[in-house]
Amino acid sequence: MAPFRYEIVVKLWLDFCRSYKSCSYGHHKQQIAMSLTNDLIRALEEEPSLAMMVSQPPIAFHRSFVDITGSAMSALMLSSLLELQEHAPRSDEWFVYDPHSIKTTTGLSRNEQKAANKVLREKLILLERKNVSTGDWEIKLDFERITMALIEAARAIMQAAPKKISTTAH
Repeated sequence: MAPFRYEIVVKLWLDFCRSYKSCSYGHHKQQIAMSLTNDLIRALEEEPSLAMMVSQPPIAFHRSFVDITGSAMSALMLSSLLELQEHAPRSDEWFVYDPHSIKTTTGLSRNEQKAANKVLREKLILLERKNVSTGDWEIKLDFERITMALIEAARAIMQAAPKKISTTAH
């Protein structure tokens, strides 16, 4: 295995520190940021697992999914499932649900996954079935329902937005 490249993690940390010290707390913040950077470099050299942890990619999801699911956790789950379904090897769009893979990707615990899936099932976005030949739980996302929910959410936002009054004369 190739040695871990600490400079990548340290660069990310230094970028954070630059934004941290650019706040309005003055020179003291700069000293703290540099001290923390030195601590990080030492820790990375002593604990390779820390390097792996801090170099993980960020977790992202579609913000509009919060509007259709009602929660960031369900939106994160929906985004992750969409990505998995996109790469599903089968043409019928059903794929095996793997809670461990979801945990690794999103950080959602098994209970958080269950809660998010419940929301998606209640909104009829997530379909589930047990494959009788393999015994695996399979899931599929209903793109039509997702589309309709997005349209409804957009309309609700537009209706709730204050109307602009034109001040120019015609």
